[in-house]
Amino acid sequence: MNAYEQRDVVELTWSNKSAGDDQAPSTDSIIDLRQVESLCIQVDTTHTSHTSTGVDVNLIRCLDGTNWDTVSEELIASVADNKVQSTVVVDKFAGDGKLRLDVADGAAYVTVRLKKRCLRAS
Repeated sequence: MNAYEQRDVVELTWSNKSAGDDQAPSTDSIIDLRQVESLCIQVDTTHTSHTSTGVDVNLIRCLDGTNWDTVSEELIASVADNKVQSTVVVDKFAGDGKLRLDVADGAAYVTVRLKKRCLRAS
């Protein structure tokens, strides 16, 4: 039987992002996906200045440490204005990942909280 451990919550933010695709967070962090069994992602659009009617959070990947996906095709969550929504992604992850934001319209102020469930190292 596999043993798992929960990692600390990581928080990423996007502030005052206008309509557009593949936008990086304020601090663009690489998410180590090695040994990850599942990701819990909570998207929060309740910031008082948030006016966008919808945002999508996407995952891009890098398998070799150099070449990143140039198109965010892996949709993690699609969230309306003034909502907090959690989703769990279960996958056979490899390499590294980064989150990207697609903004439909208006101004986006989004916080994403990310928690990893990993296989415990032997």
